[in-house]
Amino acid sequence: MKKRISVYAPNLANRSDRRASLEAQFSGKEEFDLTIVTPVESRCGAWSLWQTFYGIVRQEAAKQSGYFIFCEDDHVFTKDYSFDRLADAISRADALNADILSGGMSWLRTPVQVSDCLFHVECFNGLQFTVVFSRFYETILSYCTEKGHVTDKFISEISGNIFVIYPYISIQTDFGYSDVTPSNNNRGRITEHFRNADSNAGKYYAATLKYGVGDRMLFNRCGDEFREYFCGEGTKALQIGCGTNLLAGWLNTDINPVKGAMYLNAARKFPLCDNSLDCIFSEHQMEHLSYYDGKTMLEECFRTLKSGGTLRITMPSLEFLAGL
Repeated sequence: MKKRISVYAPNLANRSDRRASLEAQFSGKEEFDLTIVTPVESRCGAWSLWQTFYGIVRQEAAKQSGYFIFCEDDHVFTKDYSFDRLADAISRADALNADILSGGMSWLRTPVQVSDCLFHVECFNGLQFTVVFSRFYETILSYCTEKGHVTDKFISEISGNIFVIYPYISIQTDFGYSDVTPSNNNRGRITEHFRNADSNAGKYYAATLKYGVGDRMLFNRCGDEFREYFCGEGTKALQIGCGTNLLAGWLNTDINPVKGAMYLNAARKFPLCDNSLDCIFSEHQMEHLSYYDGKTMLEECFRTLKSGGTLRITMPSLEFLAGL
């Protein structure tokens, strides 16, 4: 038997119905090592979930594991689940530098199909079956647990490498109540969320099958061009926020790219390898970012820049503007 995948599932002591459902889902599935976790106590269910999730990440980081699965106690496997399918999706997502791989989402934004079984998404809801990769541990642990976060929303804010398996292999069962999201305290609400999200992804999936582009659509909208650029010879240079100023021989990027440029959200993790760039240039762009988004951009610049590389950022002079 291959090494079993560690699965952690928070469950309140008074939610025996959820525990029974969860144990039934994993019964007979020897590929998983299920641990039911007592959640961190908090009067706010969302904060409890975040603090519990944080503690599990810290534990896995200490073990130096490659990944683990965070599971909520309302998780249900769909008919499309198989271990081979999960293992293949994990391998593919890992090759795309994924931080997060979801088995199914109750809401998602900007789904982009990157293979016959994976979508990249900008943000999402639903943590009921979530693979967390080790490359994301340090980022998560850099945030303090004392502040409460809505876990899936916060993950969407700090990661640009989020993927979901499609067709879904996991959904949430509808207990008619939620310990985390008060708006879901109505029977049928969860089912409706998953039906809508599945329909949304399904429309994109059907279109890519129809036009035969699914296997060619790559991560972050411009994956082919990114890969082609780095396959070439010579200095590797990135321009962030190029607008219409396209520099010859550069990887010109913008959040609203013109023809000849490529999409890049500088406030999210760059879809680039560590130590892959010789120089980075940004002109009159960074002043449009918030403090935290600017911090993310700088962190990504230093991550992707080679040792001894050049980073040049220009912004308007406050002294000059104040003197006008």
